[in-house]
Amino acid sequence: MIDGLKRRLSDALRRYRHREEIQQIRTSPLFVAEEYRARLGGLRGDPAAHYFLHGEAANVPPSEGFDPGYYRASNPDVAASCVSLLLHFQQHGRAEGRAGTGPVAASQLASGPSVVPAEAIELIASAPDFDVDAYSRLTGKTFNASEAALHYLTEGEAADLAPSAQFQPRYYRARYPDVAATGVNLYLHFIKHGREEGRSGVPMSALQDRALEKLNPDRETVILVVHETSRTGAPILGLNLLMKLKSQWGLNVIVISWRGGGDIEQAFVEESDLFISPPSKDVLSRFDMDLIATRLVQVAKPRYCIANSAVAHDVALSLTVHGVPTVGLVHEFATLFHATTALRDYFKHIGAVVFPTEIVRESAVRVYPFLEDRPTYILPQGKCTLPAQHSGGVRASVASGPADLMKWGETDRTFTVAGLGTVEWRKGVDLFLSSAASFRARFPDVPCRFVWIGDPGGHSDEMLMYLGEQKLRSDLAGSVLMLPATADLEGVYQSIDVLYVSSRLDPLPNVAIDAMSAGIPVVSFDKATGVADALRTEPELAFLIAPYADAHTAAGIIHQLASDPAKAERTQFLLRDLAARMFDMDSYVTRIDKIARDLAPSGVAP
Repeated sequence: MIDGLKRRLSDALRRYRHREEIQQIRTSPLFVAEEYRARLGGLRGDPAAHYFLHGEAANVPPSEGFDPGYYRASNPDVAASCVSLLLHFQQHGRAEGRAGTGPVAASQLASGPSVVPAEAIELIASAPDFDVDAYSRLTGKTFNASEAALHYLTEGEAADLAPSAQFQPRYYRARYPDVAATGVNLYLHFIKHGREEGRSGVPMSALQDRALEKLNPDRETVILVVHETSRTGAPILGLNLLMKLKSQWGLNVIVISWRGGGDIEQAFVEESDLFISPPSKDVLSRFDMDLIATRLVQVAKPRYCIANSAVAHDVALSLTVHGVPTVGLVHEFATLFHATTALRDYFKHIGAVVFPTEIVRESAVRVYPFLEDRPTYILPQGKCTLPAQHSGGVRASVASGPADLMKWGETDRTFTVAGLGTVEWRKGVDLFLSSAASFRARFPDVPCRFVWIGDPGGHSDEMLMYLGEQKLRSDLAGSVLMLPATADLEGVYQSIDVLYVSSRLDPLPNVAIDAMSAGIPVVSFDKATGVADALRTEPELAFLIAPYADAHTAAGIIHQLASDPAKAERTQFLLRDLAARMFDMDSYVTRIDKIARDLAPSGVAP
């Protein structure tokens, strides 16, 4: 009994310590809960937790796509060092060319019709995209659906005959070596698992030819790469670049998104001449990107490419290798990336690198010293126009954020300090709360409310717990409000008196540019963001900069603004003037266009 209790306590502790890994397993396309339960005879409780705690060690497969026993035996270096074999394969092993399952005898299907399972024939024959007539033409024979399915299973796939316009076995084999290594019939895998897992049955380049033919031949074509289409800083800047390139330069603009799905994806689709993206939440592979780059160079002959984030370095590097002059806009601190060979190659071979501020450039040079010896540019981005809210984007209930903000507090015009952004460690939400506590303790007679607006980031459960405890133990219930993200940022700007950028690292947030343009004082930390660099150019605004991560001093700055209306008004005037001079989108796009054209005056290299 005591041993059983100890075992349960040990499991509970491991479950808590590794809750992030268990959540990753739970959402992995390689973990199929129903299959896992069935293998264990109807498991009760959380199957993902059971797999992490017991199943993997017992070599119980989480799905047909992964065999932990085979992976452990084939990769002793991994088995000796990783927390979870499944997560290693998903995050690293597949990209490194490791197989997730051992080869199985594929000779069943090649041995003759008598051993082909009837279920397999029926699955293919009834598949909505299985084209019996087109397949019959490929073979030169006449089949009904069942006969065509049988032929494909026994002969067609081995000969790389396509059973559908949505599936090419040669592509699927090359694109997904983890599936090919199992020896299963590829089209059956696609029907049963692959499509649901977000795998593609045909090269993305094959889906773009018709759209490429519609490009205006009298206009130059350029490519804009974004890492995703979420309603966040870099994608919103990317959308503004797209609109300017279209409206002011009259260009054909092809947009490539590295990650599929996103709140403002529809806006990119509507504004661009061609939008290329993988299925929702999937990412473009180097394999697909090389095919796409080859086709774009052949047909569209792009003048240049703008890569609007180092996160999409694989996409930009593929275009660079294919001869497209490419400008990389680097909005991220290099220390936030794992130093990889791909990222190093990106910085080495891309045509030009543009940073928004000197602090971001310094971070990149520290990680990649060779950047010191190549030309780089410092260009603060312009003020962005916020995209309209499309259905399926930011949830409708969130739009009430500004209204909730105005209703909350003693009066509608209580002095209001806002923080904006994802609730995560980098954004310094804990420092925001510390400043609120400092303000309340030091200036109890000055009415002031602190409001954070933003949704939790990934793996944020533990942080949310600690923030909740910090708010409770600092007695902030009456002076701090946490609201979900909102698409109505203009409504927020009209409702606040100070924007507090409490980030530990944040290159040059769009919300800070928006706030300064509206004359809203922006308080930030020195050496943490490009906001401080911008404020320092105007001596009278330097008081808005607190020492790095100094929440106490930041609270004092906020108090100056709350208690001195004349100083606040002067600050508002100076900020509007500074923003108008420094953050001009037309000038920003003009400079980037010139940098790109100077890379190769004649366009794509022959």
